Amino acid sequence: RNKDMWEKANTLFQKTGRLPSFSTDFEICKVSFFARKDVMDYQMAIADQQPFGVFRESWSDVHVRFITLALFAEPSMVDLNTPSSYGHGWRCPGIHGDIVEGF
Repeated sequence: RNKDMWEKANTLFQKTGRLPSFSTDFEICKVSFFARKDVMDYQMAIADQQPFGVFRESWSDVHVRFITLALFAEPSMVDLNTPSSYGHGWRCPGIHGDIVEGF
């Protein structure tokens, strides 16, 4: 469904043997998307059925998430932007524009 994401994953894998991933430090997901039958069937196939790729190949959740969205999400459903006020382990703007340390 998401041709651009799929092509990015395929190109990177062909060149480097690696898959693209999302940073999961900050993530907003719609549960109903992941609860869809086709998405659930895919998740079950890679985790709970032979050849158990998630466990045998040590696939990371960030790679599985990227491929899941590439396969099942329409491009309009994926926003790859990180909110400007998000910070992990560094300074984050407060409500009134002041800087809050240590987030």
